[in-house]
Amino acid sequence: MSAGPPKLRIADYGMGNLRSVAKAFEHVGA
Repeated sequence: MSAGPPKLRIADYGMGNLRSVAKAFEHVGA
């Protein structure tokens, strides 16, 4: 899950930072 699409990258990053992932998802419009 390192060379995956940006969406997977955001999800992987969010695993360590729920706040960051939440903000990223809002930015994407999910």
